[in-house]
Amino acid sequence: METANKLTANCLGSLTARSRYGDVKWISGKSAELFAYLLVQRDKGATRDRILEDLFDGVDNRRTNTYLNTAVYQLRKTLKLHGLGDAVVSFNERYKLHPDAVEADFIVFEDGTAAIGEITASNYRQACDVEKLYAGDLFSDKSYVWSVAEKERLSLLHATFAKRLGKWLLEHGHMELAAPVVHKLVSLNETDEQANALLLGLYAAVKDRQSLVAHYEKYTNLLREELGVQPGIDITRLFERFKGELGGRSLE
Repeated sequence: METANKLTANCLGSLTARSRYGDVKWISGKSAELFAYLLVQRDKGATRDRILEDLFDGVDNRRTNTYLNTAVYQLRKTLKLHGLGDAVVSFNERYKLHPDAVEADFIVFEDGTAAIGEITASNYRQACDVEKLYAGDLFSDKSYVWSVAEKERLSLLHATFAKRLGKWLLEHGHMELAAPVVHKLVSLNETDEQANALLLGLYAAVKDRQSLVAHYEKYTNLLREELGVQPGIDITRLFERFKGELGGRSLE
């Protein structure tokens, strides 16, 4: 297989793919879903029975087998237009995507976080580049039930990595780099206390008292309206300290 024809798949926040021939145009929604499914299965692939279970509600009859055969045919036909006619590999009643056929952003992201390890002065810019790959949750514009576990796993991986990165950037004075990391964390999980604490720390570091107070009030209202709770004592004390350092009165 010619690696020059490799597809680039964007799965974080959406599902799109392109090659040197242009954007992939899926013949059907099910063939696109099969592509996404096989990407998540990575090199191990999946049996026909498992695909029928996950993509066709577990129904194994002549009709669903025909649907699966059609989806496989459509996927192969689509990839052939991009010079990847052999990308879908079948063996022993299993299907998988050839490992040299596709570069998927969620795999590059996961490999990148593993390669970074501890964030230091020598790799923090590389860490920022890796974090930028996470444009949103896996297949977030699709309702693929079978992807929920992988979506949650990658979401947790990103949150853990981005919190470490955001904290390091704030502690070392890289406010411009910290800002998009911290804002993304909050946008992806608005009730996450650690993410909101980092955002308060960012506002305090750039001495933006107005944004500090406004965000804490927004966070407080969100917790009350959505969860019926108040902010935890740790973030409340953090806010009071930051507000005091910026010349405001502490909360009563």
